[in-house]
Amino acid sequence: MGSFAKMFLNLDTLTEKAQSELEKMLLRPEMKVTIETMLVAEWHHLLDKKLADVLSEEKKAELLMQMKMESRAFLAGEKWLNRPLQENLAKYQVQISDHIIPYVVERLLDFASNHSADILNRLEIAALIEKQISTFSLAEVEQIVVDISGKELKMITYLGGFLGGLIGIIQGILAIWM
Repeated sequence: MGSFAKMFLNLDTLTEKAQSELEKMLLRPEMKVTIETMLVAEWHHLLDKKLADVLSEEKKAELLMQMKMESRAFLAGEKWLNRPLQENLAKYQVQISDHIIPYVVERLLDFASNHSADILNRLEIAALIEKQISTFSLAEVEQIVVDISGKELKMITYLGGFLGGLIGIIQGILAIWM
């Protein structure tokens, strides 16, 4: 009875089924609306909170001091608005290159990997290619096919010549020994 139950309760199969059902559920329009509504409600709830409710007093004081120091240092420079942005941000270069850029790149890559299928669906590449090809004349399509197949056939010819030569050499060596 245990083996029979194991057959139906295989963890991998159960996980795959749950994942596919979850994906189907998340792709439904009503679920997207529900999630969006919940996120907007949470955002408004967060906006209604005071900074003191979100940060501890110690962190709040630290943040306030850091903001004051950075603001004074940034605004103290004369004509800072007329200088290139690179000069204004020069003292932050290490933080930007070591922390901010890797963080932004990681977030972008996460977003791209999580949403790549949706992005490709929205781009409708197949329909775009079909539309572009339908605008070509018959002569243009024929020329494209001949160009592509010519390159492929040339490589097949070279490969055949190479293999034929190799087989001929091997047969010649075998004929000498026999």
